[in-house]
Formats: sequence, C-alpha cells, structure tokens
Amino acid sequence: MGGFGTARVTLVCVGLAIGSCLLASTGTAAAKGSKPVISNFKAAPASVPSEGTVIVSATVSGAKECTLSSSKAVAGLPATFSCESGNVNTGVLMPANTGKKAVKYKLRLIAVASTGGKSKAKATVSVSPAVPRTATVVAAGYNNVNGDYTCARLSTGHVECWGYNTYGELGDGKTTYSGTPVEVLGITEATQVTAGAGQSCALLSTRHIDCWGYNPDGELGDGTTTTKDTPVEVLGITDAIHVAAGNLDTCAVLSTGHVKCWGYNGFGELGDGSSTGPEACFSGESCSKTPVEVMNIAEATQVTNGGQNTCARLSNGHVECWGQGPLDHGTTTHSDTPVEALGVTQATQVTAASSDTCTRLSTGPIECWGGNQYGQLGDGETTTSATPKKVSGITEATWVTAGWFDTCAVVSNSHVECWGINGEGELGNGKTGNPSDTPVKVSGISEASQVTAGRDHACARLSTGHIECWGNNQYGQLGDGEAGNESDTPKKVKGI
Repeated sequence: MGGFGTARVTLVCVGLAIGSCLLASTGTAAAKGSKPVISNFKAAPASVPSEGTVIVSATVSGAKECTLSSSKAVAGLPATFSCESGNVNTGVLMPANTGKKAVKYKLRLIAVASTGGKSKAKATVSVSPAVPRTATVVAAGYNNVNGDYTCARLSTGHVECWGYNTYGELGDGKTTYSGTPVEVLGITEATQVTAGAGQSCALLSTRHIDCWGYNPDGELGDGTTTTKDTPVEVLGITDAIHVAAGNLDTCAVLSTGHVKCWGYNGFGELGDGSSTGPEACFSGESCSKTPVEVMNIAEATQVTNGGQNTCARLSNGHVECWGQGPLDHGTTTHSDTPVEALGVTQATQVTAASSDTCTRLSTGPIECWGGNQYGQLGDGETTTSATPKKVSGITEATWVTAGWFDTCAVVSNSHVECWGINGEGELGNGKTGNPSDTPVKVSGISEASQVTAGRDHACARLSTGHIECWGNNQYGQLGDGEAGNESDTPKKVKGI
C-alpha cells in the first residue's frame, strides 16, 4: 500500500517579529506504483495576521491535477488545477480573525495521477486575531482642481487615506479615487499625518518626513516637481517634531524650535525673506523644492499653512505669521518674514485656512481673523477683520480647525461645533445651504477628541479611535463607501 512519507517541521519566520516564529509542518508524501509524489509541501509564513496571505508551494511529479483544500472555510478553496508542470506555487488569502485567539487552518494538497492514483500532504497555518484599526490622527485635504480626500494615522503606525486620488493623494501607488480607506505604501512608523492641497505628509518615529501626492511647486520636498503616488523622503529633515501641509507648500517644526518650509513661495510663504524664491517651478513662479529655514523663529512648537500664509505657535503662547495676509499685524499685505499676531499671547493651538486664521487660547475661547464672507470667524458678523475676534459662545474649546470657508471646534463636552459656509453640509447639523456666522452643533457627535476640515467636508476622530465625516462626498472623502452623495450629518468611516 502507498502512504505518506516522513513529516518534517520547519521554523518559519518570514515577515514575523522576533519571538513570533511558529512551527510550520511540512510533509513529503511518496507513493508507490502509479501514485504521484509530493515533496516540499509548505505554506509560508506559518503564522499570518488576520486576512494575511500565505504562499503555498510544492514539487509534484507524476500528477495530472491537484486540489488544494482547507479544514476550515477559506475563500477560493477547494481549488482544482493542473500540476503537470511539477510545480505548485499559489497565494492564499486567509480569512479575517475577529476572535481573541489564533485560529489554525490545516491546508491539504491532493495530487491525482492520470491513472487515478492519489497522494496527499498537509501543512498548518495559524491566523492571528485582527489588530484593532483605530485612528490617532485624522487630516482632511483638498485639491485645488476639484476634489477632497482624507488621511488617518492608525494606532499601528500605518497611514490610510480615502477620497480624491488623481495626483496620488492616497499614496497607494494608484490614481483612482477610493470611497473607503486604502493603505499608504511603505509607511509603518508614522506619528502624525497632515493633508494639504493635494500633498500629504507623515512624520515618522525617526523624525524624518515622507510626503506624497501633488508636487508642481516642490511641496513634497524631495528636490523635484514630479507628482508621486507613493511616499518620498523630504530632503535634509532629520529632527522634525511637527509637520503641516498647506496650499502648495509644506512646513516642519524641528526639535530646535526652528521652522523649515518648502514649496510655493510667490507670496513669501516660506518665510525666508524672499518672495522670489530660489527656483522657478510651476508656470515659472517661485518656489523651493527642498526645505529652507524660516527667519527669526526659534521657539516654535506647531506650524500651520493656510491659503497663502503660514503661522507658527511659539512656546510662550505667541503666534507669528508670514506670507499673504491675513497676518494680523494691522494689514492684509504680504510679508516674507514672520510678523507677530497682535494681541495673541495665550495660544495653545493655531490653524490657518484659505481665508482665515484661528487660535485656541489656554483659557478656552477661540479667536479668529481674516476673511469672513460666510461667517467663518464665528463672531456673528460677516465683516473681514485683520485683528482677532472671539468666536461667539465657545468658552472651553479643546481643538480647533479652519477649513476652506468654515471652521470647527471640539468643545469641552466632546461635542463638535462648526460655523461658516454650508453649501455641501459642511456644518454637519442636518441642514444644507444656509451659512452660519455663529457656531452650530454637529449632529450625533458626543465623543470627539479631534476635528479636521477640508474644502467642503470635515471629519471628527472619536475617543474610541473611530472617525466620522460629513459634507461633500463626490470622491468618497467621507469614507463610508458611498461616493457621490453629500451628507449634512456625520457618516462612519468604514474599517476604522
């Protein structure tokens, strides 16, 4: 009688952390007479994460066809295929494991000869429980052409993005939009993510910065003006503690408290004392394709990029801005070096958008200045102001974000309030069309810890690590899998 040959045990550590190697059983089945011979049958790696892929391989002789099956349900199995060539080499996507313990699957290969003789071999694969995919940072971006997108830093250190993707904004190596999150390739150690006008960046645990997406003016900082659909490293940045992507320019705060910026510089956005720029980039306008140092900033803790201006929050609570106004030094003209925001001495956060800038004060209120045609300053008026105005009714904010023509804040009870334009449901209060020059409550949000606003959508990260978004959804920037339909109330992002 024919039977199995000797079984072997192999230590497989492919793709696994130290201490996570498991034993994969491999089998060699020798058959007598007309039976096929299966040798070196294995599934590697022997342990994979939930929904991980294993490569099943074997050498087969004397067989016409083979069948691969599993002791537990696996999509696509059992599968029967020709193995006359003598080689088996196929990928198998293992099922999701929603439990708390690893699940073992016994994969079996049956080889059948033309005479009907059969041989069998087995290998075991362990599927680990799914790691909770929760977000620690969410960032809403936009493209100056016509599309919004969103990115999130996950608790695993990975980054996922969704929405518009014509210029590689999602970083997944493709240029097709996605209504649900896709993984940015090659990012595994992110501590922060930021999204601007088509370019996104991740601050890594190494304090380097990787960026991807739109790059006509060097806003990726890699020394080129070539758009990238996967991350590239910003040149010369090795000690960053914060990064912010804006409208065609990007800036980083260094561990020294200095600030460096790169990208478009037509209005002095780089803060290096020049609005002519060291190089000519898109349409012959000035820019820098690599980081340059902002003048006279030595104690920065945070930086933000608006439409044509940039601001830094200093360790003493003051704010300094540069570029095209509103700069809050009594004028809306531009400055290619930093100027102090008048009257701001207790800032704990600063955020800039296309037309306005806001600060959250240590005492709890929010103050904004700049354009106000849609009430985005939140002071109950629609008059532009070059000096800070207090937002009505907010006394205990914990977070603030300025969008294209709207602004949102997390208040002390973990609710979110927004004000400004509402043509696409940006205020999230169940209404569309009428702007509000004072804050209104976003419907159904009660556990927010952060909020971010793009051009015409906004998202909140909840204390649970989940994300909810509202507003325009033409390209799937709300992440609920239903691209094309705007929503004036929050929608849950799928999979996070």
